[in-house]
Amino acid sequence: MVCKGGIVMFLGEAKPRKLEQDEYPILNIRRHKIVLVGRLLPVATILLVPVVLIVFSILTRNSDQQAADRTIRLSLQVFFLLLLPLGGWAAFIIYDWANDSFHVTNRRVIHFEQTYFTSQTMIEARLEQIQNVAVKIPNPLAQALHFGTVVIETAAQTGRIEFDSIPDPYRVQRTLFEVRNVPMPPEKPPLEWKNLHDLLGYLFPFNPQIGPDGSVTYHKHWFILATAVAPPLAFLVLILALAIILRSALPLLLLLLDLPFLLYQYVNWINDVYILTDRHIIDIVRIPLIKEDRREALLDNIQNVSFTVPNLPSRLLQMGDVFVETAGKAENFLFQSVHHPEAVQREISRRVDALRAIRQQSESDLRRRETEAMIEEILRRHNMLPPSSPGNGQTPVPGQ
Repeated sequence: MVCKGGIVMFLGEAKPRKLEQDEYPILNIRRHKIVLVGRLLPVATILLVPVVLIVFSILTRNSDQQAADRTIRLSLQVFFLLLLPLGGWAAFIIYDWANDSFHVTNRRVIHFEQTYFTSQTMIEARLEQIQNVAVKIPNPLAQALHFGTVVIETAAQTGRIEFDSIPDPYRVQRTLFEVRNVPMPPEKPPLEWKNLHDLLGYLFPFNPQIGPDGSVTYHKHWFILATAVAPPLAFLVLILALAIILRSALPLLLLLLDLPFLLYQYVNWINDVYILTDRHIIDIVRIPLIKEDRREALLDNIQNVSFTVPNLPSRLLQMGDVFVETAGKAENFLFQSVHHPEAVQREISRRVDALRAIRQQSESDLRRRETEAMIEEILRRHNMLPPSSPGNGQTPVPGQ
């Protein structure tokens, strides 16, 4: 039982790093166990070779019993000969995997890396230095097993900290927003429609979508969708024409190839979204069945917003790119091929200015309250201001 419990603890949640005074751990994470499985795969493959030979010899033993027995004996000798060194190799792999960890505390984010018994590296940044938090889902396996990489852009010397190949990366992203007292940005607005016009607007969002919280969701220009679906649509027309001319349903079998490709192009277009809220700017890129990237930044970090319309056709279609430059070492944002790029640029700038005005007003009110409190304390120390009576929230004026 002790051994079993020790193994579970060793393969379970990572141990917290040494903490500062009044610091406590929030998340302690190791890489996903599929990473460990991948590293152990060469060991398992080598050990599997004699096992396969033994099974094959048993199945074919009736044809040549002596040869099969020799193969079985030799395979067993090889298996037990390799078991000890390969077992040691596997133990080192498990030890190396278990010693790498990622941590979120109420003060810091930490990436701890240890290479066997030789070296240790710890990269950390304060929560207040975090600028952007992005999630990357690199491949279909990561989508299926719910693991990915959290990229943390900071203003510290370390620049970028990556929590790579961790389980449930969106939970880590949500936690980083919560511990910094920053509201979590919204997802794409839910489907709400009362008539056919609303449904078509949701399925083909050529215009910006306004969410109930005031967020704006942008998609790429309708021309991008048109160019993507034009080849499968043309092939669809060709298939139908052949079926009519030949008076046969056989060409319709090609629809099994064409329609999924047509649907893939549509889903690929609608999955790329740019979201703007009162606090965040968000860029979501999803390639169906392949990968998913989600990058976010606070509007406070935006330094400059510009747009470009690259050529005359784009000008006629009112299509262009909006470039958002962020502070520090954080990655910049590109709203690519959006409709009315000038309007998008104005909306981003308007929200940045509004947020900064609110922050400046809050800071001004705070300074005013601090100044009033300081003046009141000075007057009280010089007996120029009597203490306020209990239950009376007003301060008496000297001389009254």
